[in-house]
Amino acid sequence: MSAGADVDRQRSPRAIDRPFATFLHRAFLLLLAIVPFWYGGVGHVPLALAATVVVILAVALTVVTTRDADFPISLRVIALPALGLSAVVAWAVFQALAPARIAANPAWRLAADTLRIDIVGRVSVAPVQTLVSATQLAASGLFFWLALQFGRDGNRAASGLLAIGLAATFYASWGILDHSLGWNHVLVEEKDKYALYNLHGYVTGTFRNRDHFAAYCTIGLFCAVSLMLRDGSSLLEKAALGCVETVYVLRLEAMAIAATILVCAIWLTRSRAVIGLTIAVGLLFVAIATWRATRTKSRAGAYSRGAIAFGLILVAVAFILEDPLAVQRISALGEAGKEKWALYRIIARAIMDYPFTGVGFGAFADAFPVHRTAEIGYGGFWNAAHNIYLEAIFGLGIPAAIILFLAVGWCLWRTLSGALKRRRDAAVPIAASAGTLTVLSHGVVDFSIQTPAVAFTLAALLGYGCAQSWTNEERRRWSRPIAPRSLD
Repeated sequence: MSAGADVDRQRSPRAIDRPFATFLHRAFLLLLAIVPFWYGGVGHVPLALAATVVVILAVALTVVTTRDADFPISLRVIALPALGLSAVVAWAVFQALAPARIAANPAWRLAADTLRIDIVGRVSVAPVQTLVSATQLAASGLFFWLALQFGRDGNRAASGLLAIGLAATFYASWGILDHSLGWNHVLVEEKDKYALYNLHGYVTGTFRNRDHFAAYCTIGLFCAVSLMLRDGSSLLEKAALGCVETVYVLRLEAMAIAATILVCAIWLTRSRAVIGLTIAVGLLFVAIATWRATRTKSRAGAYSRGAIAFGLILVAVAFILEDPLAVQRISALGEAGKEKWALYRIIARAIMDYPFTGVGFGAFADAFPVHRTAEIGYGGFWNAAHNIYLEAIFGLGIPAAIILFLAVGWCLWRTLSGALKRRRDAAVPIAASAGTLTVLSHGVVDFSIQTPAVAFTLAALLGYGCAQSWTNEERRRWSRPIAPRSLD
């Protein structure tokens, strides 16, 4: 047992190690696995059920943990992002519920004049949708909070990654089976016939949106690969001592199979953006692992990771060149990009109409038609901005959106710091950094994080990553040992 592990054991609150806390963690992992089942958690009922359960788990953990000890991760350590997220949720609730005669959106006055009745205006043009979005954001914060506390223990953080990887593998297998047998259904609904014809079939698992399913699978893929690297390193250390444990070999094989299934599913979603980002972030992922291997003077590890990176490039190029549809869709990126750039310009101009108050968090679909111009035509319906950053600013206003970006950015910085600084147990921060970078980068051209399953899974992964990002030296600065109990 290392000295660092002894320090962790001394400083770990006893309450979090009790059987009931273990039960709560397993219930939390089960919730993470169930949320994607019903269309990725999209809909008022699935979202309400998930939010209710996560609140119950958070309250139960708080009661168990604070009975005789502090939280495993002190509140003051994450005070800034926690306060920032709370402020944004509070502002969104204010947008939806508080009467705002001066700051009310002009749409309310127009409705009152048209109907000739007195209507008390709100900041949000769609209060119900704003409350739904605020609920999802608050629930995401609780998923992060629970994972942060559970993930203080390295084994629990690793079990969190294992659960996310296996859940994603299950839904990826479901999607591949549906595609292979030609069922072409998403649960009880038929797939979009137009997309089926143009894409010659695609994998979407239990999600209606194949791009969002690809993002979810990518999160699972990075979890599986991180555990492969972690177990592979442990296996090499055990082999050097002549005592190889079967459990490491079996888990390594299971994660290799899971990663293979997830790679196939991501490719078969036909999502250009997610596939490209997965390759790019995957190479960064391998580069960090290679740098860490050279830092610990492990030449064999550095060479093996370099070979993995080269192999990833060859496999990606082979996949693209072998599939004529992929070449065709890549060549069509320019035309699709022009329409989105026109959309972004319209939203940027609309933001300046309500720069401080916004039109309501999550109210894009109701507010955008007023601002729509001929640049993108008048056919079809835009239910999202296809850019989560512009949409957040448009809905929340510039001040609240910046606070939200800073809160999430702090968490990402924390995981990146752990991926680079920690000499051991860096697999969790690396997976969290890679998954977060992929989804947030995808948010520049799409809105996968607005799907509850993606948002909750990413929040949990980010929580595990943050919990494991502090080095032992950093932990000593803010942790305090628990006073020993009296024998009587």
